[in-house]
Amino acid sequence: MALQPIDLSTVYSQMDKVAKYNASQAQNTQIVSELSQERFSQENLQKAHTVSEAAKNEADSPKIKNDAHGSSQNAPYGNSRRKSQKEEENSKKVVQITDPRLGQHIDITR
Repeated sequence: MALQPIDLSTVYSQMDKVAKYNASQAQNTQIVSELSQERFSQENLQKAHTVSEAAKNEADSPKIKNDAHGSSQNAPYGNSRRKSQKEEENSKKVVQITDPRLGQHIDITR
């Protein structure tokens, strides 16, 4: 099936519309990429601001002193808290049993 001259005249008359459409599509992709880059930069700026704000708040916060005398005087339950901490430390201690003959005799009968 060959192209007729009437078909070519229709194609030529529509070429300017096709060119405009392609140009607008190219512009749209460029605009979308610019917007995404701008959004990405704003997110990075917000993250950097959040991190610096958290560091600033950390620097401004009062430090908690771990003083045995000060905590027992201020807290009415300081003694019981100390007792529970000592009990936890005692329970955390692991007893390791060693056998001097360990590894000397290998049972191969099983």
